[in-house]
Amino acid sequence: MDLLTHLITLVAAFSGAWSAFLLNDRAKARETTRQQVAALNRAQFTLIRQCNTLKNIQSQVIDPVRQHPGRHVAMRAFLQVRDEVPPLDLDGLSFLLETDD
Repeated sequence: MDLLTHLITLVAAFSGAWSAFLLNDRAKARETTRQQVAALNRAQFTLIRQCNTLKNIQSQVIDPVRQHPGRHVAMRAFLQVRDEVPPLDLDGLSFLLETDD
């Protein structure tokens, strides 16, 4: 009877430790996924801002002289675009290279 009590205690302790390990592992996986989604959202935001800047240059500078025969001379100069968009965090996106897809 004493051996059975010790065995039940041992199994209970092992199952409790195993459950705690699994819960911790799942929490780490959720946190990693959350960080990856956040990195992708930031990259998408940055790329959309960059596309928007290029589209503005196209509509304001290039399109008005697109059909002009001397467009290479007729295109007005414009100042360097002030890039206020944060740069892409390539380190944060490196997880994309670690997948098989």
